[in-house]
Amino acid sequence: MHCHLTSSDSINRGIQQYYRPADNFAEQSRLQYILKYSLAKTLALKKKAPITRVMRGKDIGVQITNQKGQTRQVVFYRNTDWTHKRDAFNDSPEVDLVRMQVRLRTRSKLGLPCVVCGDPNKVQMHHVRHIRKMDGEAPKGFTRVMQALNRKQVPVCKACHTRIHRGEYDGLSLKDLAYDLRKVRMLADTVTATLVKPEA
Repeated sequence: MHCHLTSSDSINRGIQQYYRPADNFAEQSRLQYILKYSLAKTLALKKKAPITRVMRGKDIGVQITNQKGQTRQVVFYRNTDWTHKRDAFNDSPEVDLVRMQVRLRTRSKLGLPCVVCGDPNKVQMHHVRHIRKMDGEAPKGFTRVMQALNRKQVPVCKACHTRIHRGEYDGLSLKDLAYDLRKVRMLADTVTATLVKPEA
């Protein structure tokens, strides 16, 4: 049974460690709740006992015995501090924060303004899984523009991102974009090419 507990525990710890710097980190409490009660129901089913016998107070623990006959209590990790920490990764000397930031910005092109309207504020990435033909059908809506750009992700501002998902930009063409993403090359945090408007 301890395998179920340690598996759920490692998932819970891993997700919380990864998302600790996020502004909405507190929303992970819901995921912890789901993992915790899913584990409690699994253990209760295996023990053929009610959940109240599996959970002691707010914690879930399993007593295990090793080959030497020693027993110890393994308890599911339950976080109670839901404040986000921007410097959550600073504790590790092996992490080069400058290099990591440069690599992430270079790959995601978040240093660019919105490809639709040119707004440099609140830029997000719009993603699609495929830009090629699927099941014999050509891409539809804004995905057609992304296919023409040969990009699976493009930088867009929050307002344009919402309009894309609403289908308001389905009739958009390359010439309607603020600049041609194909002619932009990112080097570190610097845009090394002028933002050129696409040709008609």
